[in-house]
Parts: sequence; structure tokens; C-alpha cells
Amino acid sequence: MKQKSFPKRGTPARKLLELLSDGRAHDRNEIAQLIGEDMRSPLQDLRGKKYRYWYIHNVRIKGERQTFLKLDPRHLSGDEQLDALARAEREVLYLLGSYSHAKSAYLRLTKLSRELVIAQTRLFELYPEAANSPQFRQKKDQSEE
Repeated sequence: MKQKSFPKRGTPARKLLELLSDGRAHDRNEIAQLIGEDMRSPLQDLRGKKYRYWYIHNVRIKGERQTFLKLDPRHLSGDEQLDALARAEREVLYLLGSYSHAKSAYLRLTKLSRELVIAQTRLFELYPEAANSPQFRQKKDQSEE
């Protein structure tokens, strides 16, 4: 089944997409007021796999302190090839970001695993009975995540 690009009517993601579909850059505060909640989740949904990678740019406007959001004009062009190209670019950027986060998490996990073994060893040397306490042992569902 083909994924749908458009969120259901009335959802925060749909409201955000409708607002951005005028092609202008929109102030994040304006967006928050219009969709009535934090826009982080709807924005992530639109930019991600759920709605097929809408390319929504963060834009800095000279003289303004904050960033604005703007829908890539290729989505509005009416040209399926340009729309597909914008989505393909966004998917690559999304996956590069996901890859970077996963790599960082793996590196943190590796480092923390070593630190945990050292700390447990120190504790068990000072207080051998602690080795029998489940609170000082890694839970089975955490062991190889």
C-alpha cells in the first residue's frame, strides 16, 4: 500500500502543511498560535517517513532573530518530478540525521557499558553483597540493546 503524503484533515500536521502551502516563510510563533500546540511533532511527521518526506526548510530572514519555516517550492510546482526530487533530497537528509543520531547513541552506549563495568567492579570490591542485588545489575532487556 502506498504511503499517504497528506495528513488527515483537522490534524496539527495537516494544519501546518496547509499553512505552509502558500509558499511563504512563516514565523514559528505564528505557526504555534494557528495550529494550537507545539509544532515539533507535526513538523517531524511531515518531514519524515510518515508523510513521505515533505521538504520544509528552516529559513533565516535578515534582521530577524528567529528562524522561519518554508515549504520547498518544488512541492507546489505541480510537477511530479520536481516534487519527487524534493522528497528524495529530504529523505536523504532525514536518513543522514538518523544515522548520525544512531552512531552517537552507539558510541555513548559503548562508553557507558565500559563505565558501568568499572563502577560495578568498584562497588562489588567495596561491598561484595551488592553483587547479589538485582538493583546493581543490568536488566536482561537492557543488556544488548
